[in-house]
Amino acid sequence: MKKRIIISSNNPLFNFAHKNSAIALFLSSISELLSEKYDVEIYPNEKRLDSNSMVLKKSWFKKIAKRTFSLFYTLFKEYRYLKNQKEFINKFWKTKYDQEMLIEFLSYGQSLSTHSNNTNTKIIIIYDCPLHTQYQEMNLNKSFILDKIIAEEKKAVLEADGLIVYSESVLNSLKEQGLIENQEVLVQPAIAFDSLLSGDEKNRNHSEINIGFIGSFLVWHKVSLLVKVFEELADKLDNINLYLVGYGIEWAKIKKQVEVSRFFNRIHLTGYVTDDELRIIKRKLDIGVMPGSNWYGSPLKIFEYGALGIPVIAPNEPTIIDCFQKDHEILIIDKKDEHNSLRKLIYTLSVDEEQRKLMGKRIKKRMNQDYNKIKYKEKLFNLIDKVL
Repeated sequence: MKKRIIISSNNPLFNFAHKNSAIALFLSSISELLSEKYDVEIYPNEKRLDSNSMVLKKSWFKKIAKRTFSLFYTLFKEYRYLKNQKEFINKFWKTKYDQEMLIEFLSYGQSLSTHSNNTNTKIIIIYDCPLHTQYQEMNLNKSFILDKIIAEEKKAVLEADGLIVYSESVLNSLKEQGLIENQEVLVQPAIAFDSLLSGDEKNRNHSEINIGFIGSFLVWHKVSLLVKVFEELADKLDNINLYLVGYGIEWAKIKKQVEVSRFFNRIHLTGYVTDDELRIIKRKLDIGVMPGSNWYGSPLKIFEYGALGIPVIAPNEPTIIDCFQKDHEILIIDKKDEHNSLRKLIYTLSVDEEQRKLMGKRIKKRMNQDYNKIKYKEKLFNLIDKVL
């Protein structure tokens, strides 16, 4: 009989079924790979909270309350978040008690794994990020639960039987905090295999150069910087276009920036698109750009570009450098002068077809050799077998 594994997360804002969520696609890929050997179930929190109305239902009243009573609003938002987590924890361990393993995608607040007396269930934590850091990045207001987030994060990592971390940089950070003891650890980036396209990367119109950003419009992704650089280059290169695909908290700002641009007719701001539309856009791209990132995140979109042999420009962040060879497989933006460095790199790839081909071949070779589904699956199986 196959060993039973449950994949879950105690984040009330997370939707496992969200087709535009890179993390949802990643966890779906994990489930699919493991299902070849184990009995796997994804168990979501069905009483999810709406991140846009976690406390107040009337949008106009919510805006007034947030401005006038920001601390009060934050307090009740966090109270509701923790209350939902506690309810899900209780439900989970009352109904899920005979599985051999729980793979928990760790989220800030209360962990499923640390609130159980079930000693028969082995625990693997997918450590996506330093939770307190991400919480502060996503919630700029004062937090009343930051100490709790830090304490719960440490407890979950220390008590886990196994860990999945995305890079050596993240692992070293945990070691420096004294959080690595006897856990089995797999260093492996998050890859959403269902999002990877393959085939002939030459299906592009080389009379035009299509530059693309695909992902979340978050502050640290610096989409605004990419738009500014594109405008400067579009003044000199009349054959370049920019595709901005995705959504996020920076969307309204970027939309205004594009609307007033002299080159708005060459900037394709799509928002969310269907799977078929995304496939078409990806196959059009000549250059993939990730203008910014945080230090810990797995660069899921770079893997998507690489699978198609699209040359990549990326920020100088530790996890990205751990995953790909700097200036050989990807071109890296100089942190000391991001604006001019990004402009120079985009210009170089836009005018030099041989350089585009070379970088595209190198990153695709790396994908085929080290980030293929077979190797990824073998490493997962090895970790789980050690833990069980």
